Amino acid sequence: MVQANHAAPMKRMLYYFEVNVINRGQMTVGFTTSAFQDGRQPSWEANCCGYNDDGLFYRGRRREVVPGQIFTNGDTVGVGINNETQQFFFTSNGQLLHTFNKDFKGPMFPTVSVHSRHEEASVNFGQGDFVFDLTAYEAGERIEDNVSIPQEASYGIIRSYLQHYGYGETLQQLDTDLESKTTVPEDGDEDYTYEFDHRKILREKINSGKIDETFSTLGEWHPQIIEADLHFAT
Repeated sequence: MVQANHAAPMKRMLYYFEVNVINRGQMTVGFTTSAFQDGRQPSWEANCCGYNDDGLFYRGRRREVVPGQIFTNGDTVGVGINNETQQFFFTSNGQLLHTFNKDFKGPMFPTVSVHSRHEEASVNFGQGDFVFDLTAYEAGERIEDNVSIPQEASYGIIRSYLQHYGYGETLQQLDTDLESKTTVPEDGDEDYTYEFDHRKILREKINSGKIDETFSTLGEWHPQIIEADLHFAT
C-alpha cells in the first residue's frame, strides 16, 4: 500500500487524483486515514473508500458494494473529494462513474494498493493534465449549488436596500422604470419622501462623527427609538 504524505486539502471545493494502470494485478485506488494499516487495501478497514479493479466500490467495513466498471492495463481511474457536498466521486477514462457520501472524519490521504507481483501504476496529482475534465465538473457542481431567484424577488431585495439606506431618488427612478404600483406606502407620497429625508440627514451626521447631534435629532423626530434604550456597537 502506498499512501500520499499529504492529506487532501479540506478547504478546497474539489480535490482529485488519477492513476494510470500500467500493469494490473489486484489493484485498489481510494482514500484512507493516517491510521490506515500497511499491507491492507482501501476496502478492508474502517474510514476508507476504494475503487477496485474488479469494478466494485467499497466503503470501509460496510462493504457497500456498487457495480462499477472493471479497469485494466492502459486505463486511467480517478478518485476525488467534493468538500462542498461531502462526497467521494470516482471516474474511469474521463467518465464519472459513481459518488457516495463522505461520512468519514478527519483528513483523508490518496492511496493506491496492489496485491500481486509486478503490478505497476503511475499517479497524477495534477502535475499533468487529467483525463477527467475536472474544470467542467466543478463548474457543473457550482451551477447546481446556485439558487435561482425570481425576478420579482430580486427587485424586492434591491428595493429594500435602497429604501433602508434612504436612496429615495434612485428608488423612485427604479419604481418608475419598472412601472411598479407598490412603491408608495399607505401614509402617502409626502411621508414617503419625509422618511427618506430623515434617513439622509441622520446618515450625514453619523458619517461626520456628530453622534451627540445625531441622538438629539433622532430624539426630536423619533423619540420612541431613544426611549427603547438604543445601543450602538463600534
